[in-house]
Amino acid sequence: RSWDNFHACASEVLSSCPEEAAAIWESLRQESRKIQFQGNLQELCSSRGRLA
Repeated sequence: RSWDNFHACASEVLSSCPEEAAAIWESLRQESRKIQFQGNLQELCSSRGRLA
């Protein structure tokens, strides 16, 4: 639920950004739903960096 609230807020902010930024954000949201990550956004990004 908190992720959905955060996504709604971020989407509103990104609405004035270039289209590419919004597409990247949506991609991250979809990916986070697939993996059902329980941590916070910082932990998600940190783990992505270690896997790459």
